[in-house]
Amino acid sequence: MTQSFVDSAKQIWSGWELRVLILLSLLLQIVLILFGNRRKYSTRTWVGYVIWAAYLLSDKVATFSLGVISTTRSNSSASADKSIQASEAVMVFWAPFLLVHLGGPDTITAYSLEDNELWLRQLLFGFLIQVVLVCYLLMLSLIRSSSNNDPQPLTFIAIAVLVSGVLKYGEKTWVLRSSSTEHLRKALLPPARAGLDKAELELQPRRRMNEEDSRSYQIPTDVIPEAKHLFTADRLFKIFKPLYANLILDMQDRIDGLHLLPHESPEEAFKVIAIELGFIYDVLFTKASVAHSSTGLILRSISLVSSSAAFLAFCIVVDKHNLSTEDIITTYMLVVGAICAEIYAIVMLLFSEWTLLRLKQQQQRFSNLLYQFISTSCWASMNRKRWSDSIAQYNLIGFCIADKPAKCRGLQRFFRIHEALEIGRYKTRAKVAIELKKKIVASIKTRSASIYSSQGLNEALSSKGAYTLQTRELESSMGWSVAHVVELDHSILLWHIATDLCYYSDPSPSGNAKIGKSLSDHMLYLLVLCPFMLPKGIGEIRYRDTCEEVKRVISHTPRRDGATYSRAQVCQSLLEGFTRCPGEGNENESTSVLFDGCKLARSLQSLQELETDDYKWDVITEVWIEILCYAASNCDWKFHIQELSRGGEFLTHVSLLMVHLGFSNQFRESVGKFLGNSIPI
Repeated sequence: MTQSFVDSAKQIWSGWELRVLILLSLLLQIVLILFGNRRKYSTRTWVGYVIWAAYLLSDKVATFSLGVISTTRSNSSASADKSIQASEAVMVFWAPFLLVHLGGPDTITAYSLEDNELWLRQLLFGFLIQVVLVCYLLMLSLIRSSSNNDPQPLTFIAIAVLVSGVLKYGEKTWVLRSSSTEHLRKALLPPARAGLDKAELELQPRRRMNEEDSRSYQIPTDVIPEAKHLFTADRLFKIFKPLYANLILDMQDRIDGLHLLPHESPEEAFKVIAIELGFIYDVLFTKASVAHSSTGLILRSISLVSSSAAFLAFCIVVDKHNLSTEDIITTYMLVVGAICAEIYAIVMLLFSEWTLLRLKQQQQRFSNLLYQFISTSCWASMNRKRWSDSIAQYNLIGFCIADKPAKCRGLQRFFRIHEALEIGRYKTRAKVAIELKKKIVASIKTRSASIYSSQGLNEALSSKGAYTLQTRELESSMGWSVAHVVELDHSILLWHIATDLCYYSDPSPSGNAKIGKSLSDHMLYLLVLCPFMLPKGIGEIRYRDTCEEVKRVISHTPRRDGATYSRAQVCQSLLEGFTRCPGEGNENESTSVLFDGCKLARSLQSLQELETDDYKWDVITEVWIEILCYAASNCDWKFHIQELSRGGEFLTHVSLLMVHLGFSNQFRESVGKFLGNSIPI
C-alpha cells in the first residue's frame, strides 16, 4: 500500500514537476518586479526577506528548470505519437522564456554590492552556459522535427524569444560589470595627460570659474516645483559621483556644490539628498544605467515585440489539439506574464525621474510636450517615497530591563537564535523630525563657515563634542568624555547613559529633549547593530560589560509592590544611588562605562540649577550632532551605499550633506577640475 502511494506520488510529480517550476519562476519574477524597488525606502524586515528569497531562488529555479528540460529531451526517444512530439516541443518553447527570467527585471540586478563584483562568474558560469544549453535544445528539436518530417512551429517561434532572452540576460551581466568597483572607478578616472612645459603653459588658456562654467549647474526655470529638487539632485550627483567610488574630490567640486544646496531649506536639502542617493542606488542595484539609454529602449522594444509575436503565433499558428490543457494554460501564463512585465517596465521607464531629466536636456518641441505630459500626469509619482525618512532607535536600559518579553524563548534557545532575536526585538524606528534636520544643517553650516585651512578642517572633523563644550565653557567639567584619546564607542555609551538618565528624570521632556534622546538611541543602534559604520574599537565589549553592570544594579533595586521595573525607575535609581568608585569592581578588567555615564549625567543635571532646562538639552543635542557628524565622516562609502538597499541610513544622508556643504576632508586642492562632466556613470 505504501509503495503504491509512493509510486503514484512520483508519477504525479514527474508529470507536474516542470510546470510547477516554470510557474514558480514566473511568480518569483513578479515578486521581484513589484518589490525589487521597495527596499530603497522600506525598512520592514519582511520586505527584505521576501526580496532576498526571491532574488536567490529566481536564478536557481530557472536554471534547475532548464536542467529538467535538457534531461527530459536528452532521454526522450523519437516517437511517432504527435501528442508526445507536441509536449516535447512546448517544453523547448518554454526554455527561452527562462533565459528572460534569468535576465531579471529592471528593478533589481544586484542584491548587494558583492553581486556586482561577481559579474565574471555570472558571465562564464551563468550567461554562456545557459545560452549554449538553450541553443542546443532548440537545435535538437529542429533536427528531430526534420527527421520526422513534421516541423513544429513552436520551435521556430522559440527562436524569436531566444533573441529577447539573450539580450536581457546579456544586459544584466553588462550592468553587473559596469557597476563593479573596478570598472566604476575606471569610468570615473580622467584621461592620463602629461604636464605642459613653460611655452605650452603660456599658450594654454587659464581656466576660470566664470558665468559660462556655472551656467551648466543652473536649474531650469520652467519646471514644476517638485522637479526643481530633481534637477538639483541630478547636478549634485554628476559633480559628486566620484565620491561613491571612493575617489577624492577636487576643490572645484566643493565650490560647485556650495552654489547649489545652501539655497535650500533644511527640509528641502534632505529631500534633494534623498533623490541623489536614489540615483546612486539605481545605478548600482538596478538596470537604470542601461535602461534609460537609447540602447535600453531598443532592447525593451525587441523584447516586447518578440513576446507579443510569440503570443499571437501561439494563438493563431500553433495547433493546440495535441497539447494538454495544462501545457496550454502554462504557456499562456508564461507568454502573457512576459508581455505584462515588458509593458510594466516600459511604463515605469517612461514615468521615471531619469526620463524627465533626459527630456528636459533635449530642447525639442516633442520632448517638451512629452515632458509636460509626464510631469503633470504623474504628480503623485513625483512625490513618491524615496527613502524611509526614519531614524533607527535602540536603548540600552530598555534592553537590560527586558520590557519586551520574548515568545517561545525555549524554542529560540534550542535553535541558538535567541540573542539575535532579542537584540532585534528592541530595535525601533522613528520619523526624522524637521527640527532635527534644522539643527543638523545649522550646525554643519556654522562649523563649515569657520574653517579656513586644512588643519582647521581636520581639527573640526575630529571633534566628538569638544567644540560644543568648549564654546559653552564646559570643557573643564565634561571634556574628559569626548577627548581625542577617548574612542568613539566609549563616548557614545557615556553620553547615551547620561542622556537616558537626564531624559527620564524630567517630568515633562521638551521637544529639544526628545531630539537629543532620538539621536542618543540612534547612535547606540549604530554601535550595536551597525558597528561596521563606525570607527574600529571595542564597542561590542564595552556594550556587553555595561549591560551586565546595569543588570546587576537592577537586580539589587527593590521593586515597588512587586511590579516590573520601568525605565524611569531604573534611571532615577542610577542617578541618585549608583556611586561606585572608579577603581572598585574593575579587578576583572571590566570595560563598563556605567559609573562614568552616571557621573556625566550628574554634571549635566547640575546645569539645570545654573541655567534653564532647555540649556542642558541644547548642550546634549549639540554634542550628539557632533558625534553624529564625526561618525558620518569616518564611515567608508562602501558601507553607506550598502545600507541604501535596506531603506537607507540617516547617517548616510548626514554624510552626504556634510560633503555638499564643504564640511569634509574628501577634497583636494588643485587648479584644474578633477573630473569632467561628460564622463557618464
